[in-house]
Amino acid sequence: MGSIIKVNEYKDFNNNAIMTSDGAGVVTPNASGIKNTPNFFINKSADQAINDVTNTIVTFDTVVIDTNSGYDGTNKYTIPAGEGGTYLISYQIVFNDAQEKITESNTQLYVNGVPQSNYYLNISTGVLVFVTHSPSLVLNLSAGDELKVNAYSNTTDSGTTDVVGGSNYNSWLQGYKLIG
Repeated sequence: MGSIIKVNEYKDFNNNAIMTSDGAGVVTPNASGIKNTPNFFINKSADQAINDVTNTIVTFDTVVIDTNSGYDGTNKYTIPAGEGGTYLISYQIVFNDAQEKITESNTQLYVNGVPQSNYYLNISTGVLVFVTHSPSLVLNLSAGDELKVNAYSNTTDSGTTDVVGGSNYNSWLQGYKLIG
């Protein structure tokens, strides 16, 4: 037979609440070290035309989640003050060329203007209408670090390609601070 401990609040030696419970099984972490915050999810609400063989910053414009107000509406997410640490960062970029002319695509996550990833696809055997890039990275980030996503495509007709947006979450940027 096991023991049962019933409490509605866990406190540290300085009487700071670490976790609380509402009595119905809902536990709220209060200590910053056990929360996965800040966390954010920024969506692209409309298609963005990018020129052929041109690196272009993706214009995310719709905040779905931003627990610590790191998104300021300028196509970047900034790690909030006091929130440096290890983050899981993911993004998805969907390319569309209605003329079926995409032969090459590339995306990069930039931190302070420096690429941290390079997700490249070369379609040497043909051309595509849609291409999706969905990488994830674990990064050590500091307060004030700025995250942006770059998109690039090459087409057989030197025309534009769309980075697909919309309310169904085609192209987005997300992340959260890991516990620890």
